[in-house]
Amino acid sequence: MDDQSRMREWASDPFRLELYELYEPGRWRRDGKTPIGYRFYHDDHLIFEGYDIAVPASQTLDGDQTVRGVLGFLALRPGDVEADYFTGYTPLQLAWRDQHAEDLAGRLAAWDDDQAAGSD
Repeated sequence: MDDQSRMREWASDPFRLELYELYEPGRWRRDGKTPIGYRFYHDDHLIFEGYDIAVPASQTLDGDQTVRGVLGFLALRPGDVEADYFTGYTPLQLAWRDQHAEDLAGRLAAWDDDQAAGSD
């Protein structure tokens, strides 16, 4: 993922999410979903980075619905999903989840469908 492949940036202090288009051969899926990359920062510190989000063909890769979807996964907390969901998290990610995921989830809940929260 590099600056040329960045499709969108969303920011709501102290959070920032970058979405990336992936050009790697073989990344297309048979189910019609398109994988994208992402980087999530808190106070400019990288917390999450991956390319494991798949966007349905009915959504735009850089649209508000996609941003909400990625942020929703990042805001998951114990009780939202099975406990083993977090087994791949690093100690830094677990600490971030415990301290900040609730704040991010609250911002998502307050996000008005007619107006994007944060900036592009």
